[in-house]
Amino acid sequence: MAHTRAGSKSLQTIPGNFNPGLMDMWILGQLATTVQLVNTSLEERDLHMATRDLRRFIYSDLCDTYVEFIKSSLSDPNNPEFLPSLLILHSCVLTSLKMLHPIMPFITEELYQRLPLLPNEKRKESIMIDSFPQPTEWNGFLNEELPAFVDLALVVVTGVRALKKNYELSGKDKPKVLVCCDEVGLAQFEDVIQRLAACGEVKFSEEFIDPKSLPYGFVEYSGEGVKVYMDMGEYLDLDKEMEKVNTKLKKIEKERVKLDKTLKGKFKYRKSPEEVARKHSEFDEIVVKLNEHMEILEKMKSKR
Repeated sequence: MAHTRAGSKSLQTIPGNFNPGLMDMWILGQLATTVQLVNTSLEERDLHMATRDLRRFIYSDLCDTYVEFIKSSLSDPNNPEFLPSLLILHSCVLTSLKMLHPIMPFITEELYQRLPLLPNEKRKESIMIDSFPQPTEWNGFLNEELPAFVDLALVVVTGVRALKKNYELSGKDKPKVLVCCDEVGLAQFEDVIQRLAACGEVKFSEEFIDPKSLPYGFVEYSGEGVKVYMDMGEYLDLDKEMEKVNTKLKKIEKERVKLDKTLKGKFKYRKSPEEVARKHSEFDEIVVKLNEHMEILEKMKSKR
C-alpha cells in the first residue's frame, strides 16, 4: 500500500536537511547488529542462531515496533516523514530477505520478486545473484546506548497498554501518563510512547513519587526501572470498578472457607496450621489493598 502511495515520487524529494528520528536510527542500528550476528552464525554453521536473530529482528523489532510506530507516517503521502520511513522500511525488509535466503530459498525468492520497486530503485533479477548483506555496509548505524533507552520506552508502552486493557479503554481513549524513571534521556521518547501506546500527554519525573500524593483516579504499573501512572479519572466506570472490587472480596471469602477446611481434610491434602495462617496473611494484605481501592472509588464517585 505504501509503495502504491509513493506513486511517481522521486527519492530526490526527500528533504536534504532530513534528520532521521530516534526510532529510525534505532531500527537501522538493530539491523546492523543483526547483519553482524547472522554473518557470524553462518560462518560458524550455527543456522539455529542465525534463525533466532532474524526472527527477533523481523518479528519483534521491525513488525511489532517500527512498523507500528511509522503507521501514521505511511498513511499520508504528503507527510514529510512518508518517503524516509518507506525507504528505511523497504531497506530493512529487503536486507532481511537477503539474510533469510540461505535458510528459506524459495519463499524469499518469491517475496523478493513481489516486493515493489521504489522510485528509481535498481535491483538484480534474482535474489540468488544479489549481494549478501555485510557488516561493513551497516556498521555506521551501530549505537551502543540507544537500544537500552528504546527498551526502557517499550517497558512504558507495555505498562500503558496493560492498564488500558485492564480498564477496557478503547484505542480512541488517550489518558494522560506520568512516568517515573531516573534515566533523564527517557524524556526524548515522549512521541514514541504516545504513538505506540495510543495515550495522551506524557510527563516524566526523575524521582519515584508516592502514589498517594497523586489525585484520585491515577492507576499504577510497575516495570523494570520505571513506574507508570495513568490518569483514569474521566474514563473510569466507577460502578463497574466497584462491582469488580466486591467480586474479588467475595472470592477471597470463599477461598478462606476452603482454606480452613484443609485443616481437617484427608491427610495427604491436609495443610499445617502454619501454612493456613500464612495464606490467611496473604489474603489479609490483598483485602487491605482492595478496601483502599474501594475507598478511593467511593470518594471519586462522591465528587462527580
